[in-house]
Amino acid sequence: MKGEMMPPAGELRRPSIAWPELGVALLFLAAAAALLSGLFEIKVPPIHRKSLPTVIPMMVIGAVALVSFGLLLKAIRGGWRSADDMGEKIDWPTLAWVIAGIVLGILLYRPGGFIVASVVMFMGVARGFGSRAILRDLVIAIILAVGVYYGFTTGLGLPLPQGVLAGLL
Repeated sequence: MKGEMMPPAGELRRPSIAWPELGVALLFLAAAAALLSGLFEIKVPPIHRKSLPTVIPMMVIGAVALVSFGLLLKAIRGGWRSADDMGEKIDWPTLAWVIAGIVLGILLYRPGGFIVASVVMFMGVARGFGSRAILRDLVIAIILAVGVYYGFTTGLGLPLPQGVLAGLL
Protein backbone atom coordinates (compact mmCIF):
# COMPACT_ATOMS: atom_id res chain seq x y z
CA MET A 1 0.00 0.00 0.00
CA LYS A 2 1.22 3.41 -0.87
CA GLY A 3 2.69 5.43 1.95
CA GLU A 4 2.73 2.59 4.51
CA MET A 5 5.91 1.05 5.75
CA MET A 6 5.88 -2.69 5.34
CA PRO A 7 7.99 -4.77 7.70
CA PRO A 8 11.08 -6.32 6.17
CA ALA A 9 10.66 -9.75 4.61
CA GLY A 10 10.42 -12.49 7.22
CA GLU A 11 9.22 -10.11 9.95
CA LEU A 12 5.58 -10.00 10.82
CA ARG A 13 4.20 -7.21 12.92
CA ARG A 14 1.95 -8.61 15.57
CA PRO A 15 -0.39 -6.40 17.51
CA SER A 16 0.61 -6.10 21.12
CA ILE A 17 -1.48 -7.88 23.70
CA ALA A 18 -3.89 -5.59 25.50
CA TRP A 19 -3.17 -6.55 29.10
CA PRO A 20 -6.16 -4.89 30.80
CA GLU A 21 -8.53 -6.53 28.32
CA LEU A 22 -6.73 -9.82 28.82
CA GLY A 23 -7.37 -9.46 32.55
CA VAL A 24 -11.10 -8.95 31.93
CA ALA A 25 -11.18 -11.99 29.65
CA LEU A 26 -9.43 -14.12 32.26
CA LEU A 27 -11.86 -12.90 34.95
CA PHE A 28 -14.77 -14.00 32.77
CA LEU A 29 -13.07 -17.35 32.18
CA ALA A 30 -12.52 -17.75 35.94
CA ALA A 31 -16.19 -16.92 36.52
CA ALA A 32 -17.20 -19.62 34.05
CA ALA A 33 -14.91 -22.11 35.80
CA ALA A 34 -16.31 -21.17 39.21
CA LEU A 35 -19.86 -21.54 37.92
CA LEU A 36 -18.98 -24.91 36.42
CA SER A 37 -17.51 -26.16 39.69
CA GLY A 38 -20.64 -24.95 41.49
CA LEU A 39 -22.77 -26.83 38.98
CA PHE A 40 -21.20 -30.09 40.10
CA GLU A 41 -22.22 -29.28 43.67
CA ILE A 42 -25.93 -29.19 42.81
CA LYS A 43 -27.66 -32.16 44.35
CA VAL A 44 -30.58 -33.14 42.13
CA PRO A 45 -33.22 -35.27 43.86
CA PRO A 46 -34.24 -38.31 41.80
CA ILE A 47 -37.76 -36.92 41.35
CA HIS A 48 -36.38 -33.85 39.52
CA ARG A 49 -33.84 -35.58 37.28
CA LYS A 50 -36.32 -35.81 34.40
CA SER A 51 -36.75 -32.03 34.32
CA LEU A 52 -32.99 -31.50 33.92
CA PRO A 53 -32.61 -28.65 36.44
CA THR A 54 -28.98 -28.12 35.43
CA VAL A 55 -29.70 -27.27 31.77
CA ILE A 56 -30.20 -23.52 32.29
CA PRO A 57 -27.09 -23.16 34.49
CA MET A 58 -25.14 -25.06 31.81
CA MET A 59 -26.39 -22.62 29.17
CA VAL A 60 -25.36 -19.65 31.32
CA ILE A 61 -21.91 -21.19 31.88
CA GLY A 62 -21.57 -21.78 28.14
CA ALA A 63 -22.52 -18.18 27.39
CA VAL A 64 -20.02 -16.83 29.93
CA ALA A 65 -17.32 -19.10 28.49
CA LEU A 66 -18.10 -17.95 24.93
CA VAL A 67 -17.92 -14.30 25.98
CA SER A 68 -14.62 -14.94 27.77
CA PHE A 69 -13.11 -16.60 24.71
CA GLY A 70 -14.29 -13.74 22.50
CA LEU A 71 -12.74 -11.22 24.89
CA LEU A 72 -9.57 -13.31 25.04
CA LEU A 73 -9.28 -13.33 21.26
CA LYS A 74 -9.88 -9.59 21.09
CA ALA A 75 -7.26 -8.94 23.81
CA ILE A 76 -4.66 -11.03 21.99
CA ARG A 77 -5.37 -9.09 18.79
CA GLY A 78 -4.65 -5.77 20.49
CA GLY A 79 -7.78 -5.00 22.49
CA TRP A 80 -11.00 -3.22 21.79
CA ARG A 81 -11.46 0.41 20.92
CA SER A 82 -12.82 2.80 23.48
CA ALA A 83 -15.54 5.36 22.84
CA ASP A 84 -12.83 8.04 22.79
CA ASP A 85 -10.93 6.17 20.07
CA MET A 86 -14.05 6.13 17.93
CA GLY A 87 -14.72 9.83 18.50
CA GLU A 88 -17.79 9.22 20.66
CA LYS A 89 -18.52 10.71 24.02
CA ILE A 90 -19.76 8.63 26.92
CA ASP A 91 -23.34 9.46 27.83
CA TRP A 92 -22.88 9.78 31.58
CA PRO A 93 -26.56 10.38 32.49
CA THR A 94 -27.58 7.21 30.64
CA LEU A 95 -24.84 5.22 32.32
CA ALA A 96 -25.80 6.66 35.72
CA TRP A 97 -29.49 5.69 35.32
CA VAL A 98 -28.63 2.14 34.25
CA ILE A 99 -26.09 1.63 37.05
CA ALA A 100 -28.44 3.18 39.62
CA GLY A 101 -31.28 0.90 38.52
CA ILE A 102 -29.11 -2.20 38.74
CA VAL A 103 -27.54 -1.26 42.08
CA LEU A 104 -30.91 -0.34 43.63
CA GLY A 105 -32.37 -3.60 42.34
CA ILE A 106 -29.57 -5.54 43.99
CA LEU A 107 -29.91 -3.63 47.26
CA LEU A 108 -33.70 -4.08 47.33
CA TYR A 109 -33.67 -7.79 46.45
CA ARG A 110 -33.89 -9.15 50.00
CA PRO A 111 -35.80 -6.40 51.86
CA GLY A 112 -38.14 -5.42 49.03
CA GLY A 113 -38.45 -8.82 47.42
CA PHE A 114 -37.93 -10.04 43.88
CA ILE A 115 -40.84 -8.16 42.34
CA VAL A 116 -40.02 -4.77 43.89
CA ALA A 117 -36.32 -5.12 43.06
CA SER A 118 -37.09 -6.16 39.47
CA VAL A 119 -39.50 -3.27 38.94
CA VAL A 120 -36.96 -0.75 40.27
CA MET A 121 -34.22 -2.25 38.09
CA PHE A 122 -36.45 -2.20 34.99
CA MET A 123 -37.50 1.41 35.60
CA GLY A 124 -33.90 2.59 36.03
CA VAL A 125 -32.69 0.85 32.89
CA ALA A 126 -35.71 2.00 30.85
CA ARG A 127 -35.10 5.60 31.96
CA GLY A 128 -31.43 5.26 31.14
CA PHE A 129 -32.30 4.09 27.64
CA GLY A 130 -34.38 7.20 27.13
CA SER A 131 -37.93 6.20 28.00
CA ARG A 132 -40.07 9.00 29.43
CA ALA A 133 -43.31 6.97 29.63
CA ILE A 134 -43.16 6.26 33.36
CA LEU A 135 -46.64 4.75 33.70
CA ARG A 136 -46.20 2.47 30.69
CA ASP A 137 -42.77 1.34 31.93
CA LEU A 138 -44.19 0.69 35.38
CA VAL A 139 -47.02 -1.47 33.99
CA ILE A 140 -44.60 -3.45 31.80
CA ALA A 141 -42.16 -3.87 34.70
CA ILE A 142 -44.89 -5.15 37.03
CA ILE A 143 -46.27 -7.59 34.46
CA LEU A 144 -42.79 -8.95 33.67
CA ALA A 145 -41.71 -9.17 37.32
CA VAL A 146 -44.91 -10.88 38.47
CA GLY A 147 -44.79 -13.26 35.51
CA VAL A 148 -41.19 -14.23 36.19
CA TYR A 149 -41.89 -14.51 39.93
CA TYR A 150 -44.75 -16.95 39.42
CA GLY A 151 -42.88 -18.77 36.67
CA PHE A 152 -40.05 -19.50 39.09
CA THR A 153 -42.04 -20.07 42.28
CA THR A 154 -44.96 -22.11 40.93
CA GLY A 155 -43.66 -23.33 37.59
CA LEU A 156 -40.19 -24.38 38.72
CA GLY A 157 -40.73 -24.60 42.46
CA LEU A 158 -37.84 -22.24 43.17
CA PRO A 159 -38.44 -19.79 46.00
CA LEU A 160 -37.83 -16.09 45.43
CA PRO A 161 -37.94 -13.46 48.18
CA GLN A 162 -41.40 -11.93 48.65
CA GLY A 163 -40.21 -8.94 50.65
CA VAL A 164 -42.77 -6.23 51.33
CA LEU A 165 -45.36 -8.03 49.18
CA ALA A 166 -45.35 -11.16 51.36
CA GLY A 167 -48.99 -10.78 52.38
CA LEU A 168 -50.18 -10.25 48.80
CA LEU A 169 -48.45 -13.12 47.01
